[in-house]
Amino acid sequence: MKQPKMILSKEPLDKVLDILLLFFVIMVFILPLSYYNELPDQIPTHFNVKGEVDAYGDKTTVFLLPFISLILGVFLWWIK
Repeated sequence: MKQPKMILSKEPLDKVLDILLLFFVIMVFILPLSYYNELPDQIPTHFNVKGEVDAYGDKTTVFLLPFISLILGVFLWWIK
């Protein structure tokens, strides 16, 4: 038995949320880029339960979160 495909049209709120998603994903890339030169060569990457640093990484690790945000943003936009 073949299931019918539902084609949903975007409502105005959906379009606003798409624009907000795009804006925030772009901002998560712009902010680390704008402060990159001011960062030290090593930055804390992990803290223990007491709030003490227990791992350091290269300053390029600040771009990990933007790429994760990009992947999640594309996935959320696609499944909607």
